[in-house]
Amino acid sequence: MFLLRLIDILFALFFLIILTPIFMFLIILVGIDGLPIFYLSKRVGMQGNIFTMYKFRSMKNIKNKKIKDEERLNSVGIFLRRTSLDELPQLINVLIGNMSIVGPRALPSEIEKQILKKNKLLRRSIRPGITGLSQINYDGSKRSLKEKAKLDIEYVMNISIYNYFKILFMTIFVIIKRYKVNKKGYSL
Repeated sequence: MFLLRLIDILFALFFLIILTPIFMFLIILVGIDGLPIFYLSKRVGMQGNIFTMYKFRSMKNIKNKKIKDEERLNSVGIFLRRTSLDELPQLINVLIGNMSIVGPRALPSEIEKQILKKNKLLRRSIRPGITGLSQINYDGSKRSLKEKAKLDIEYVMNISIYNYFKILFMTIFVIIKRYKVNKKGYSL
């Protein structure tokens, strides 16, 4: 939908301008922990196109498979994840056109492969989002990929300007709730 793409661009520009001081502060904060500042991840986007998604780096530069991701979080990373500020650089992805503000979660291809083909095709029919129906239906516990994919499909099947703004609005409350219950900054 052209109108949703226009809204995405306007919101991304607005948030990037308004949040520039926070963005710069976070660059310095993450940089104190070391380089790189950004975590770059290949993700599956609209029509199955692979793109690079940007996030603030929240983990130590340790490549040991025996260490769980939760144990690799750096002190800044815990804060970034609890507040969802690690997601801010994805506004750049929105401007580039790889992502939307609202949509199904952008997944790495190795995780997306686990989703049923018909659901995968539906998820790929629109741009992945920074937030989405799966994120606002967060109840404080880990959920299966199947549960998250079901919510992504529900959004795709009912995409509208109303649902876009409803999810965007609800995201604020979920971030506050997540901050209160996710003390260790675990990925949910």
